[in-house]
Amino acid sequence: MLGSNRIMPMNECWIWVGCCAGLALFMPNVYQILGRGALPALERQFIGRRGGVLFGVLLGVSLFLLAISETRGVSEFLYFNF
Repeated sequence: MLGSNRIMPMNECWIWVGCCAGLALFMPNVYQILGRGALPALERQFIGRRGGVLFGVLLGVSLFLLAISETRGVSEFLYFNF
């Protein structure tokens, strides 16, 4: 797993992930609270297959960028020796 045990122990991390997932899945979002979306016509375009493909592409790009950032390692400050 990328970056495991860097910020906090994995056991504690999974507890936080579970709590945040519970909040995200079971609490109402802003659109549900307000009862309407900001741009209803635009939002309807992304319901179904098109929205799923867009979500998959964005998720893939995010994971790719995360993998790139994890492979760089620790870099020293550029002017450390000056």
